[in-house]
Amino acid sequence: MNQTTNIRQTHKLSGAEKERLQGLQAKIKEELPDLLAKDQLRAEAEREPTFSGSLRQAIHKSGFTVDQIAAKAALPPQHLDEFLMGTRTLRSDVIDRLALAVGAKLQAQPTISPVIPSSVPPGASALPATP
Repeated sequence: MNQTTNIRQTHKLSGAEKERLQGLQAKIKEELPDLLAKDQLRAEAEREPTFSGSLRQAIHKSGFTVDQIAAKAALPPQHLDEFLMGTRTLRSDVIDRLALAVGAKLQAQPTISPVIPSSVPPGASALPATP
């Protein structure tokens, strides 16, 4: 039976390499809390039991990158990223383009009955009267 041995090569870091490594570690330490918060927003937005939540799930499952989907949907990548985090809403035409870009077929289905304000007497319209 052949056994492979992993050989790890190391070398002593130069002063410049140590400085660069420390700078990168500091940058990671600074950015990590923000990245974790953004990932939490993304996860919550994806789990929303809404039409937008379903579209977010389709986008994540598509296998395409944010840049690829944004280009296909003619949308700035930043806008798509914000939509995926749940911090931006999108117009219906943009939502249609996103669904098309990832090959998703989304269908709206009512899950609750419409809410009519209690201040409206039975039989009266909750909509303003038209002249």
